[in-house]
Amino acid sequence: MIYLKVAALIACIVAGILFGAANQQPAVLTLFGFSTKTAPLYLVLVLTFLAGAVLAFVYNILAGSDTRARMKQTQEQIRAYEKTLKEQLPRLDALRAERAKRDEERNPAGQAPADLAEKA
Repeated sequence: MIYLKVAALIACIVAGILFGAANQQPAVLTLFGFSTKTAPLYLVLVLTFLAGAVLAFVYNILAGSDTRARMKQTQEQIRAYEKTLKEQLPRLDALRAERAKRDEERNPAGQAPADLAEKA
């Protein structure tokens, strides 16, 4: 898997170099009436992609804060449920013991319920 990642990285670097070499023509960026100095087209495109990546990163950080808040709330609910479960386990064990005792009283030791049904 590591070799695949290294190969992909090398392919991206080679593609970037070829892209830069093929797009040397000058370009001017005009935005809202403001113009930049003349720069190679590959540089303008790379800077545009980097600006988009930064904006996407910032958006993901801001959107992730809501996800973190929901995750924290869910973890608190899980803790509350676990606490309730721990509180109920002794009662459940007592009810199981009571049921086992009741079943034992109904069925004498050594007799299965099927044996009692045949006698009746």
